[in-house]
Amino acid sequence: MQLRTLLPTPHLIHLDYLTASDVMITLVAHTCQGEAACPGCGRPATRIQSRYTRTLADLPWHGIPVRLQLRLCRFFCDQPECSTAIFTERFPAMVGHYSRRTCRQAQTLDQIGYALGGEAGARLAASLGISISADTLLRRLHGRRSRGGPTPRVLGAPTSSPEPAPTTPRPADPGITSAADAEPVAANRVAQQQAQRREQKRAGYEEMLRLRAAGCTQLAIAQQVGRPLRTVHRYLSAPTFPERKPRTRPPGQLAPYRAYLEQRWRQGCHNTAQLWRELREQGFRGSYSSVPARLAEWQAQLPPEQRRWNGQRPLAHAVATVPTPGAMVWWLLGRREKLTAEQAAYLERLTTLRPQLALARELVQEFFALTRRRDAAALEPWRERVAASGLVELQRFSVGLQRDWAAVVAGLTLEWSTGPVEGQINRLKMIKRQMYGRAGVSLLRARVLPAAIAA
Repeated sequence: MQLRTLLPTPHLIHLDYLTASDVMITLVAHTCQGEAACPGCGRPATRIQSRYTRTLADLPWHGIPVRLQLRLCRFFCDQPECSTAIFTERFPAMVGHYSRRTCRQAQTLDQIGYALGGEAGARLAASLGISISADTLLRRLHGRRSRGGPTPRVLGAPTSSPEPAPTTPRPADPGITSAADAEPVAANRVAQQQAQRREQKRAGYEEMLRLRAAGCTQLAIAQQVGRPLRTVHRYLSAPTFPERKPRTRPPGQLAPYRAYLEQRWRQGCHNTAQLWRELREQGFRGSYSSVPARLAEWQAQLPPEQRRWNGQRPLAHAVATVPTPGAMVWWLLGRREKLTAEQAAYLERLTTLRPQLALARELVQEFFALTRRRDAAALEPWRERVAASGLVELQRFSVGLQRDWAAVVAGLTLEWSTGPVEGQINRLKMIKRQMYGRAGVSLLRARVLPAAIAA
């Protein structure tokens, strides 16, 4: 066994013997150096005055506490101009002055204290084999808290410059005249991006072939082209350029009943619930939602007057195709040009039946617009409109803004953002909750700042 696994500084002390039991391991050692520097004048001293034993707590061994009994020397300082007559040899790399713990145990306790605090840290230390109380852990944190450095003026990062108010409508892509026309354009863009990525991969594949023909190893090729070694091996092992395999969906539980669904659909049965009941009678065990998902493609091919969302059918009768609340939120708050014709028609009927939704939509989108522009001057008129709207939910939101009005205005006008430090804010709140009633400002500062500075 190497001594560095047992002794903190094996080059400075010599192990005499050790004793072990189920509750304690004791290491008996003495110092190896024949001289020591005087703390008063800094000059080496060689004349020994006496010896004494110092007992230190060290890191545990498999959960068993370890105690180090170290035999040290007291030296005479023979320099006549030095005021220090007798001093003890010191080992700052192993143990602090007057400390009863080795430095490595003290560092371990500090890390436990920073991570868990007092009570939880003391319980963890006890399970590891280190005896310490929660109060002692907290005192150690107070003693090691950071004292230097000026207080920063800003915590965060500069945001981008405020967006100018739009003066002209955003130009649409050429050839797009409706929301329905946008889907082929988006699909074309995706296809172009996929083709571009394929050409990049093919160029990399040809470069690998060229390097292999030049006599380079696969490892050297991987380093030159910047690709993983397994990718280089797969490319060079293929007889031709390995094309990307198309994605395939599993057939699903509804696949064996597709022919029956097509037959009933051609016969004129377009009732989703009725078709689902018939499938259940034939042994189908899938969920109800899988049936309308299968019928959506066929419903889109029906004439407008036969669709569930056509403009002639009353809204109360379109129960089977009522969108989810989450979808409605996106339809109401999203951009209108992104809505399909059916979605826009549905919203028009809905806002006709519920005029409050139209007003709420207008106010929310106005709030989004002023925050994107960072227009603090428009915030007060918007709040007055909300107060006169009669919309209770928005009025509650406005009252919350009023309680923290200065911070809201600062967020719209100043160039700084707390976004980069939100994670640290959440961490600080978690630490405060862990410490219950003892999480004062001084203790939080002692627990958080030194660890942040060390990182």
